[in-house]
Amino acid sequence: MKRARPYGAFFSSLCLCPLMIVVCLIAACSGLPTLQPVPVSSNGPLSEACRAVFPQGKWQFTHAIEAAYPGGGENLLMGVTVIDPSQQTVDCALMTVEGFVLLQAHMGKTLRVERAVSPFDREGFAAGMLADIRLMFLEPAAEHIQTGWPGGQAAPDDKPVCRYIGKAGVTTDVRPGSGWQISRYAPRGNLVRTVVAEPTGGQAGFPGRLRLRATGPAGYTLEMKLLSAERITD
Repeated sequence: MKRARPYGAFFSSLCLCPLMIVVCLIAACSGLPTLQPVPVSSNGPLSEACRAVFPQGKWQFTHAIEAAYPGGGENLLMGVTVIDPSQQTVDCALMTVEGFVLLQAHMGKTLRVERAVSPFDREGFAAGMLADIRLMFLEPAAEHIQTGWPGGQAAPDDKPVCRYIGKAGVTTDVRPGSGWQISRYAPRGNLVRTVVAEPTGGQAGFPGRLRLRATGPAGYTLEMKLLSAERITD
């Protein structure tokens, strides 16, 4: 087994080095698409379908995580995540495959790091990790929500999206379906995160695999295989 690399690199220097130029070009060309509104009668069902992408109720997920980062290196880790949408909280633990806890943290209104083994205690590490977890599992906070077809016109193979427009201009597009997709855009309109779900091998209605890709010169990719999904009842 390869020695665990700092997960903090996921948020500061991870990327697939051979694809660096391609990723940078994609980031430069991927701007916030315009939306062609869907019919008013379709707004309700579409909004409900977008909400269904995210867990309802309190859940615990266990994933095997493959990370790709500079130099073509790869790493296999385990992640345990507890999501509580009613409280808007995330609890997570990052471990080696043998079960040694590298990082344990909680995010609600504030971030609390309960355990961090060097170099996983680097500044910004836990905050970056939990921000990506929130993107994957919690419905985005939004000042208002739009619905429509991206690109300004509806093609036969297009799927409508829900656009969550948050504070400070951060925008998140959610395309619902069994193979759903989440795209996050920075205030300047550039694409910064993409999450794609693959339903194969899923459990309890959740996708069997998630792929998170961060674009830009410090881009990285996470492949997450679902091992278990358990509903928590208090």
